[in-house]
Amino acid sequence: MLGNKLATTKLQEERESVIDQLTQLFVDDQLGVDDYENALDDAHRAEDSSQLKSLRKKYELEALKDIPTVKAELVKPNSPRRDTALSLAIMGGSVRKGQWQPAEKNRAVAIMGGVDLDFREAIMPPGVTELDCVAFMGGISITVPPDLAVDCHGIAIMGGFEGVDRALHASSKQPVLRISGVAIMGGVEIKTKPRKKHKKNKSQQLLAKLGHKLIEASEKS
Repeated sequence: MLGNKLATTKLQEERESVIDQLTQLFVDDQLGVDDYENALDDAHRAEDSSQLKSLRKKYELEALKDIPTVKAELVKPNSPRRDTALSLAIMGGSVRKGQWQPAEKNRAVAIMGGVDLDFREAIMPPGVTELDCVAFMGGISITVPPDLAVDCHGIAIMGGFEGVDRALHASSKQPVLRISGVAIMGGVEIKTKPRKKHKKNKSQQLLAKLGHKLIEASEKS
Protein backbone atom coordinates (compact mmCIF):
# COMPACT_ATOMS: atom_id res chain seq x y z
CA MET A 1 0.00 0.00 0.00
CA LEU A 2 2.87 2.38 0.83
CA GLY A 3 4.44 1.60 -2.56
CA ASN A 4 1.21 2.46 -4.37
CA LYS A 5 0.93 5.72 -2.46
CA LEU A 6 4.49 6.72 -3.33
CA ALA A 7 3.91 5.83 -6.98
CA THR A 8 0.75 7.97 -7.07
CA THR A 9 2.62 10.91 -5.47
CA LYS A 10 5.45 10.59 -7.99
CA LEU A 11 3.01 10.47 -10.91
CA GLN A 12 1.21 13.57 -9.61
CA GLU A 13 4.50 15.45 -9.33
CA GLU A 14 5.37 14.51 -12.91
CA ARG A 15 1.91 15.60 -14.06
CA GLU A 16 2.22 18.99 -12.32
CA SER A 17 5.68 19.48 -13.85
CA VAL A 18 4.35 18.81 -17.37
CA ILE A 19 1.35 21.13 -16.83
CA ASP A 20 3.58 23.94 -15.53
CA GLN A 21 5.88 23.68 -18.55
CA LEU A 22 2.98 23.53 -21.01
CA THR A 23 1.52 26.63 -19.37
CA GLN A 24 4.81 28.46 -19.71
CA LEU A 25 4.95 27.54 -23.42
CA PHE A 26 1.44 28.95 -23.81
CA VAL A 27 2.37 32.14 -21.98
CA ASP A 28 5.45 32.51 -24.19
CA ASP A 29 3.23 32.19 -27.30
CA GLN A 30 4.90 28.92 -28.30
CA LEU A 31 1.60 27.03 -28.06
CA GLY A 32 -1.73 28.03 -29.55
CA VAL A 33 -4.97 27.88 -27.57
CA ASP A 34 -6.19 24.63 -29.16
CA ASP A 35 -2.82 22.90 -28.81
CA TYR A 36 -2.61 24.07 -25.20
CA GLU A 37 -6.06 22.73 -24.34
CA ASN A 38 -5.37 19.39 -26.06
CA ALA A 39 -2.02 19.03 -24.30
CA LEU A 40 -3.63 19.77 -20.91
CA ASP A 41 -6.29 17.14 -21.56
CA ASP A 42 -3.61 14.58 -22.40
CA ALA A 43 -1.64 15.47 -19.27
CA HIS A 44 -4.66 15.12 -17.00
CA ARG A 45 -5.68 11.82 -18.57
CA ALA A 46 -2.23 10.27 -18.35
CA GLU A 47 -2.38 7.15 -16.20
CA ASP A 48 1.34 6.38 -16.00
CA SER A 49 4.78 7.92 -16.42
CA SER A 50 5.21 6.58 -19.96
CA GLN A 51 2.28 8.67 -21.22
CA LEU A 52 3.72 11.79 -19.57
CA LYS A 53 7.11 10.93 -21.05
CA SER A 54 5.51 10.90 -24.51
CA LEU A 55 4.11 14.38 -23.85
CA ARG A 56 7.51 15.65 -22.72
CA LYS A 57 9.04 14.28 -25.91
CA LYS A 58 6.30 15.71 -28.14
CA TYR A 59 6.58 19.24 -26.72
CA GLU A 60 10.31 19.05 -25.90
CA LEU A 61 9.76 19.48 -22.16
CA GLU A 62 12.37 18.95 -19.48
CA ALA A 63 12.31 15.93 -17.21
CA LEU A 64 11.08 16.35 -13.65
CA LYS A 65 14.52 15.89 -12.10
CA ASP A 66 16.03 18.62 -14.27
CA ILE A 67 13.78 21.49 -13.23
CA PRO A 68 13.07 23.13 -9.87
CA THR A 69 9.66 22.08 -8.58
CA VAL A 70 7.61 24.50 -6.52
CA LYS A 71 4.86 22.80 -4.58
CA ALA A 72 1.53 24.56 -4.52
CA GLU A 73 0.55 25.33 -0.95
CA LEU A 74 -2.88 24.27 0.21
CA VAL A 75 -4.33 27.39 1.78
CA LYS A 76 -6.44 26.64 4.82
CA PRO A 77 -9.49 28.86 5.21
CA ASN A 78 -9.81 30.96 8.36
CA SER A 79 -13.52 30.17 8.68
CA PRO A 80 -15.50 26.94 8.23
CA ARG A 81 -16.55 26.17 4.68
CA ARG A 82 -20.13 27.06 3.86
CA ASP A 83 -22.50 24.34 2.65
CA THR A 84 -24.10 26.45 -0.11
CA ALA A 85 -23.50 29.76 -1.91
CA LEU A 86 -25.35 31.70 -4.63
CA SER A 87 -24.03 34.05 -7.31
CA LEU A 88 -27.06 35.80 -8.83
CA ALA A 89 -27.22 38.29 -11.69
CA ILE A 90 -30.59 39.61 -12.90
CA MET A 91 -30.15 42.28 -15.59
CA GLY A 92 -26.80 43.01 -13.98
CA GLY A 93 -23.50 41.39 -13.09
CA SER A 94 -21.93 39.28 -10.35
CA VAL A 95 -18.16 38.74 -10.09
CA ARG A 96 -16.04 36.55 -7.82
CA LYS A 97 -12.26 36.70 -8.24
CA GLY A 98 -9.04 36.95 -6.27
CA GLN A 99 -8.65 34.76 -3.19
CA TRP A 100 -12.08 33.50 -2.20
CA GLN A 101 -13.51 30.33 -0.71
CA PRO A 102 -16.25 28.53 -2.68
CA ALA A 103 -18.88 26.63 -0.73
CA GLU A 104 -19.26 22.88 -1.01
CA LYS A 105 -22.27 23.38 -3.30
CA ASN A 106 -22.42 26.57 -5.40
CA ARG A 107 -25.07 27.90 -7.75
CA ALA A 108 -24.61 30.58 -10.42
CA VAL A 109 -27.76 32.10 -11.94
CA ALA A 110 -27.66 34.64 -14.79
CA ILE A 111 -30.99 36.02 -16.02
CA MET A 112 -30.43 38.64 -18.71
CA GLY A 113 -27.18 39.36 -16.91
CA GLY A 114 -23.70 37.96 -16.40
CA VAL A 115 -21.84 35.97 -13.76
CA ASP A 116 -18.03 35.81 -13.78
CA LEU A 117 -16.33 33.26 -11.50
CA ASP A 118 -12.53 33.10 -11.42
CA PHE A 119 -11.12 30.04 -9.61
CA ARG A 120 -7.42 30.74 -10.27
CA GLU A 121 -6.85 32.04 -6.74
CA ALA A 122 -9.81 30.37 -5.05
CA ILE A 123 -9.20 28.32 -1.92
CA MET A 124 -10.06 24.81 -3.10
CA PRO A 125 -10.05 22.13 -0.38
CA PRO A 126 -9.50 18.44 -1.19
CA GLY A 127 -12.45 16.61 -2.70
CA VAL A 128 -15.33 17.78 -4.88
CA THR A 129 -16.63 21.35 -5.11
CA GLU A 130 -19.95 21.50 -6.97
CA LEU A 131 -21.08 24.36 -9.22
CA ASP A 132 -24.58 24.34 -10.72
CA CYS A 133 -25.14 26.89 -13.50
CA VAL A 134 -28.38 28.33 -14.86
CA ALA A 135 -28.12 30.86 -17.70
CA PHE A 136 -31.37 32.26 -19.12
CA MET A 137 -30.80 34.89 -21.78
CA GLY A 138 -27.55 35.62 -19.96
CA GLY A 139 -24.01 34.37 -19.63
CA ILE A 140 -21.84 32.61 -17.07
CA SER A 141 -18.06 32.73 -17.49
CA ILE A 142 -15.90 30.38 -15.41
CA THR A 143 -12.11 30.64 -15.35
CA VAL A 144 -10.03 27.74 -14.04
CA PRO A 145 -6.25 27.21 -13.69
CA PRO A 146 -4.66 24.46 -15.80
CA ASP A 147 -3.81 22.25 -12.81
CA LEU A 148 -7.37 22.07 -11.44
CA ALA A 149 -9.33 18.89 -12.19
CA VAL A 150 -12.69 19.71 -13.80
CA ASP A 151 -15.71 17.46 -14.34
CA CYS A 152 -18.23 19.23 -16.58
CA HIS A 153 -21.59 18.32 -18.10
CA GLY A 154 -24.49 20.55 -19.07
CA ILE A 155 -27.49 21.07 -21.35
CA ALA A 156 -27.93 23.85 -23.90
CA ILE A 157 -31.35 24.85 -25.27
CA MET A 158 -31.06 27.48 -28.00
CA GLY A 159 -27.80 28.44 -26.34
CA GLY A 160 -24.31 27.13 -25.64
CA PHE A 161 -22.64 25.14 -22.89
CA GLU A 162 -18.91 24.93 -23.58
CA GLY A 163 -16.90 23.09 -21.00
CA VAL A 164 -13.72 21.37 -19.92
CA ASP A 165 -13.58 17.79 -18.72
CA ARG A 166 -10.30 16.73 -17.16
CA ALA A 167 -10.83 14.74 -13.98
CA LEU A 168 -7.51 13.56 -12.57
CA HIS A 169 -6.60 9.93 -12.02
CA ALA A 170 -5.69 10.70 -8.43
CA SER A 171 -6.85 10.27 -4.86
CA SER A 172 -9.72 12.13 -3.21
CA LYS A 173 -7.15 14.54 -1.78
CA GLN A 174 -7.06 16.36 -5.12
CA PRO A 175 -9.45 19.33 -5.51
CA VAL A 176 -12.06 18.72 -8.23
CA LEU A 177 -14.52 21.30 -9.60
CA ARG A 178 -17.73 19.59 -10.79
CA ILE A 179 -19.76 21.84 -13.09
CA SER A 180 -23.30 21.12 -14.26
CA GLY A 181 -26.33 23.08 -15.36
CA VAL A 182 -28.38 24.41 -18.24
CA ALA A 183 -28.17 27.31 -20.70
CA ILE A 184 -31.45 28.51 -22.23
CA MET A 185 -30.98 31.17 -24.91
CA GLY A 186 -27.79 31.96 -23.05
CA GLY A 187 -24.30 30.61 -22.57
CA VAL A 188 -21.98 28.94 -20.08
CA GLU A 189 -18.26 29.05 -20.88
CA ILE A 190 -15.37 27.45 -19.00
CA LYS A 191 -11.97 28.90 -19.87
CA THR A 192 -8.50 27.71 -18.84
CA LYS A 193 -6.02 30.46 -18.01
CA PRO A 194 -2.64 30.37 -16.26
CA ARG A 195 -2.47 31.42 -12.66
CA LYS A 196 -1.50 35.05 -12.16
CA LYS A 197 2.13 34.26 -11.40
CA HIS A 198 2.49 33.21 -15.05
CA LYS A 199 0.91 36.45 -16.21
CA LYS A 200 3.42 38.36 -14.14
CA ASN A 201 6.25 36.49 -15.82
CA LYS A 202 4.84 37.38 -19.21
CA SER A 203 4.57 41.05 -18.26
CA GLN A 204 8.16 41.05 -17.12
CA GLN A 205 9.21 39.47 -20.40
CA LEU A 206 7.30 42.09 -22.40
CA LEU A 207 8.86 44.91 -20.38
CA ALA A 208 12.29 43.42 -20.91
CA LYS A 209 11.71 43.19 -24.67
CA LEU A 210 10.44 46.77 -24.70
CA GLY A 211 13.52 47.91 -22.80
CA HIS A 212 15.83 46.22 -25.32
CA LYS A 213 13.99 47.85 -28.22
CA LEU A 214 14.28 51.29 -26.59
CA ILE A 215 18.00 50.76 -26.06
CA GLU A 216 18.44 49.69 -29.68
CA ALA A 217 16.49 52.72 -30.89
CA SER A 218 18.56 55.10 -28.78
CA GLU A 219 21.81 53.56 -30.05
CA LYS A 220 20.72 53.97 -33.68
CA SER A 221 19.80 57.63 -33.12
